[in-house]
Amino acid sequence: MPRKPSYACFFVRFAKKACSGGSFWYKLGIWLFGLNWFVGYGGIAVCTALASATSHKGWLVAGGVCYAVSWGMLGLGTLLMGVEAKRRIVGEYKSQIKAFKRLRKMSARSAATS
Repeated sequence: MPRKPSYACFFVRFAKKACSGGSFWYKLGIWLFGLNWFVGYGGIAVCTALASATSHKGWLVAGGVCYAVSWGMLGLGTLLMGVEAKRRIVGEYKSQIKAFKRLRKMSARSAATS
């Protein structure tokens, strides 16, 4: 029985295509832009867990620093990618999400008939 394509698979494929081509600085901007969420919220989560486990308040400050660094990553990534990258990524996203939704719809139909 075929499975429905996942959104995680879609985003991995989309990120690979978005990183293809472009200069070193463009690719660095894409990575900074994409990883800032994990650094910010992941850093807060880990530091909060460490603060509650060790009862040391310094971990809360470290969590705040991780969050601030993530905002810096977001800003620097946006500057490195530039306006042209925004147009390119948005255009590719719109065309790929339409194809992805059609694929999910087709796989749902084939699963229902099986």
